Amino acid sequence: MNQSIFIAIASYLDYEIKYTILDCIKKSDNPNNLYFSICLQYDEKIGTSEGCIDDLVGDYNITINKFHYSESKGGCWARNIAQKNYNNQTYSLQVDSHTRFIQDWDKIVISDYSNLKEKGIKKPLLSFLPPAYTRDDKLNKDLEFKEKQNLSILQIPKIKFISKDFWPDYGGYNNQIDIKYKPTSISLLYGGFIFTAGEWVQEVEQDPLHYYTGEEFALAIRSYTFGYDFFTPSQIIAWHRAHPQVPKKHFNNNEKIIADKYHTAAMKRLRKLIMGNDLGKYGVGNIRTLQEYETFANIDIKNQIVKYV
Repeated sequence: MNQSIFIAIASYLDYEIKYTILDCIKKSDNPNNLYFSICLQYDEKIGTSEGCIDDLVGDYNITINKFHYSESKGGCWARNIAQKNYNNQTYSLQVDSHTRFIQDWDKIVISDYSNLKEKGIKKPLLSFLPPAYTRDDKLNKDLEFKEKQNLSILQIPKIKFISKDFWPDYGGYNNQIDIKYKPTSISLLYGGFIFTAGEWVQEVEQDPLHYYTGEEFALAIRSYTFGYDFFTPSQIIAWHRAHPQVPKKHFNNNEKIIADKYHTAAMKRLRKLIMGNDLGKYGVGNIRTLQEYETFANIDIKNQIVKYV
């Protein structure tokens, strides 16, 4: 059976993109099945230059779309561009550009996905919040990997509140649970790790007009209404960089008036999704309704009510 994996990564002035790709390959059970698509937002510095990962292209399956960082329109715009290179791979993976992987990560997630399919889940989607790893940039060395000795301890997303702009707050590691190496049903997504069928990248294509706040929620609503069911993987699959200082991102590397413009547009976009306005291919799906998602997630979005007991 073809077990190819399309791996979409948006990288914004991040020298770790090279190490993320190499670690993903090194820790893979079958590296030849990996197909990387990188939206590289670069500058003129060593490590984040236009050619910073060109040396990898000849050795691995890597496609790169390059933009000077001044051309960037944000993370969702970049993810949308990375998705454009999808070429009928069996599976898809979305991860951040500063990620490290467990050994045989691909074998584990494919097994989890296949087991869920065998149990009658038509469109499984695996997502979780990777715990942190630390790194010494001067020594070019990864240091500590949180929960490495407790691989079945995962964060189960739980909404704290829903804002007036309709985005929910469910950030942080505030609900860590031992899932006992069994995929666990969840109602929300984490953009830093999403694994599912390859066609997801076209069926639920990233809305390039989203920005940062609320984009994962919009993605969850759209994925669920397109028939996807969300689960954690059976264990920790990857780790996310804990930066000693806030790294450069589009919203903090531009003038506030520019970031505010993109944020305001994204909030309008989320409101239109919730209110049922026509967003074309970036709207809700036709398998389930928004109301069915609210029932599943125990929330009332328009009234900003969280119904957890």
